[in-house]
Amino acid sequence: MVGFDPSTRTWVTDAAQSQGMVDLPPLKGKVVTDPASRGQAADDFWHLVHRTPGAVLEPGDVSDIMAMMKYCREHGLQVAARGQGHATFGQGQVAGGLIIDMTPLNAVEVRQDPAVVEAGALWSSWAQATLAHGLTPPVLTDYLELSVGGTLSVGGVGGQTRHHGSQADSVVELEVVTGEAGRRRCSAQLRPDHA
Repeated sequence: MVGFDPSTRTWVTDAAQSQGMVDLPPLKGKVVTDPASRGQAADDFWHLVHRTPGAVLEPGDVSDIMAMMKYCREHGLQVAARGQGHATFGQGQVAGGLIIDMTPLNAVEVRQDPAVVEAGALWSSWAQATLAHGLTPPVLTDYLELSVGGTLSVGGVGGQTRHHGSQADSVVELEVVTGEAGRRRCSAQLRPDHA
């Protein structure tokens, strides 16, 4: 991927294709436009809504998300995050815009308390990592192959919810990238209006 041409509103893979192309910012990951990646991002869980993005970001780390959020904001491109694609009615899709594939951000670091988990990590990975320390998340999803970020974004429920609340109730702190490309930490003590 080379850049975006604001005059034609198209993603450009070859600089010779465009006179008005704006280069992508430097990234640790990559932006892809191949039909398979775009097609996968254009499907939802119920296979009812199909909005094909123009490109898919496979971030190397959070700084890539920040850089591409800024880039897309400057060029009027819609952005959506996608974990395992379990959303319905096209909530994680954008036609012609950028999908952020969260699956590369899948690290899990288990301390005694709390654990640090990236948004693209699967609940099954988190459960395996905590069990090795004699711990477990208070509330697991009923299907463990979902992303932590995806289920937390909708509150998250599971079999233990009636005893321990939603998955979001167990979160001590979140680090988020905003629509303005800022990075914010939110907790009950720090920006409680965002937590």
